[in-house]
Amino acid sequence: MTRLGKLVLSSSLVVAVALAPTPAALAKCAMQELVAQLITPTTGKLPADGGILVGFAHATNGDDELTDPLAKPTWKFTSGGKPVDVTRVALAPGLTVYRPRPGSPITSIRVADKKRVIRELARDATATAAPSVVAPRVTKLEITTRSSGRGPARTATATVADPIPNDAVAVIVYAERGTAAKPAPVAISFGTIGVHNPKARTVIPWADPSRCAFNPPGMEAPPTGAKVTLAWVDAYGRVSRSSAPIEVTELAAPRDAAVED
Repeated sequence: MTRLGKLVLSSSLVVAVALAPTPAALAKCAMQELVAQLITPTTGKLPADGGILVGFAHATNGDDELTDPLAKPTWKFTSGGKPVDVTRVALAPGLTVYRPRPGSPITSIRVADKKRVIRELARDATATAAPSVVAPRVTKLEITTRSSGRGPARTATATVADPIPNDAVAVIVYAERGTAAKPAPVAISFGTIGVHNPKARTVIPWADPSRCAFNPPGMEAPPTGAKVTLAWVDAYGRVSRSSAPIEVTELAAPRDAAVED
């Protein structure tokens, strides 16, 4: 067999065809599926202009890989036992926010599915302050390629001039689509930010998945040679202003560089 198969991802009918690993590689890994991962913490209060931020993770016992892991028809949003109307807003491929309707007076919200309570959050119905994160000042966005016997692995790394804001939990990359007369920035990838380090000046907004996994539908590498913009996202799904355009560069690494799974 020369092909692992076709994975039909979402209603967009995106088809990904992956080369089959060797029998030895197959014995060492199981197919990683996509699962929803809540990013909004339980600490603090959900602001009136914010929502519940959801990303994705890989798991061997995840959701069906043919579905969108962030579309959760079984999730129920309630407050005081009563249903809460929420709107799902896609911020980037694999990153979405569920927002209560504007003006909702609720002071708490519970997210649950058929089996368990997923998260309970307090909410401040009067707090409508804009996100405190400012637009990133990006000095470089570089794609590096590491190669080994398993094949190439590419990673996009953004370098910023200032410390990563404490309120930022993710960064989104936007590519210019549309026409010169009507440019349309489209979110093509994102990356989450781990433990904050005041000295850190880099963040990874896109990377190839491991050999037994795949990225969410619509996620793509920042195109080499094109100009893109980046924006921070806070824990409640509020997006900062975009950075100035930055050209994507690519640097190939030596073939003997190690690739981590």
